[in-house]
Amino acid sequence: MNEAQHTASPPEKKINIVQGEQYVDDHPNTVLTTLLGSCIAACIWDQKLGLGGMNHFLLPGNSGKSRDLPGDSERFGVHAMELLLNGLLRRGAQKKRLQAKLFGGARMIKGLTDIGEMNATFAENFLRAEGIPLIGGSLR
Repeated sequence: MNEAQHTASPPEKKINIVQGEQYVDDHPNTVLTTLLGSCIAACIWDQKLGLGGMNHFLLPGNSGKSRDLPGDSERFGVHAMELLLNGLLRRGAQKKRLQAKLFGGARMIKGLTDIGEMNATFAENFLRAEGIPLIGGSLR
């Protein structure tokens, strides 16, 4: 066993984030998990505060059609990203200190609309517009 294995504490909280959810926490032993395909999970944090969060969204934006159900807005990136960012800011994060990682955006079915690419592009553009540096992750 190396030094890190001796000193690492097991997670005190393990939170699974599903489509349409977001979670913000400052506990150092919280682990956030999710399962992705074409969906995106954005992980954004303020390192100075030790405050971070993750969301999980299905599509970049709603279609504006009647089948879009009220209350499902968190499944859309346009809302999910704002909710995560606002959740961090409400807890004291400063926008100038935020950093992000993005995950997901896979092309699930060849020959159909590449929703994963649309999601990834949306998330990258959102972070750029907000001035939040993308420092890593695994997209596409």
